[in-house]
Amino acid sequence: MYMTASQKGGTIYIGVTSDLARRMPEHKNGQGSRFTSRYGAQRLVCYEEYFDIGRCHTARKIVKALAAPMEDRTDREDQSRMVRALSRDGLVSDPHRRGARMSRHGS
Repeated sequence: MYMTASQKGGTIYIGVTSDLARRMPEHKNGQGSRFTSRYGAQRLVCYEEYFDIGRCHTARKIVKALAAPMEDRTDREDQSRMVRALSRDGLVSDPHRRGARMSRHGS
């Protein structure tokens, strides 16, 4: 699961892919997502790796629900609040924790 944005305070896109390294250039070239092409949401904000696709889609739904009211004011504080809320439920790791990089869920 990954989140892109058009700019700070801009439009957010939340997607799922099995290959983020392949997917990001596709977004930048306008392939595969009319939404990111239309709104320019091509800047990678964060990502989370899952081995269980069901858990990934559950986390995506939660992130989308939390992100929707924040789209007009996406700043670091709002993103931090969202990550902390998801961390409490064990759906994402807290990237602000010292030494944290990325977690793997469902292994």
